[in-house]
Amino acid sequence: MAHEESHAPPHAGHPNPGTAAAVNSRQNPHWNESMFSCCSPFDLCMATWCFPCVTYGKTEARRKDPSLKDYNGVNNECLVYCGLSVIMLGWIPQMRRRKAIREQYGIEGSSGGDCMTVCFCPCCGLIQDDKEVTFRESFGKTEGYQRNGDMTYP
Repeated sequence: MAHEESHAPPHAGHPNPGTAAAVNSRQNPHWNESMFSCCSPFDLCMATWCFPCVTYGKTEARRKDPSLKDYNGVNNECLVYCGLSVIMLGWIPQMRRRKAIREQYGIEGSSGGDCMTVCFCPCCGLIQDDKEVTFRESFGKTEGYQRNGDMTYP
């Protein structure tokens, strides 16, 4: 059985929107970010570690409106997640959201995998969710051709 090898360079970041690689990434049935890439970017890592409910709420807001036009740092989703986390039930909305993200973007996985993620490293799961939604929602949001103001005719 022949095995085709890719001669492409290692993945060094996300592809540019509109390229063939970007189209393949949008349709990628796997998470684009590893669970253990949660320390990058560092500001998201620290914000999630200190205020996980804010990251949860921001990701939910981005799923509804990728532009975050009406985003408020302390929204309903944030408050519900915070309240449930206080009584040790924060895993419930986080599992539901991971399932919704997997279904929305066609990512393979299972409820068991989601459960393992939110129980053993909830902050890493929140960061992975946020980065995934940000990445997948960033495609197709370009404004098209923009005339360069410096362009002149001889």
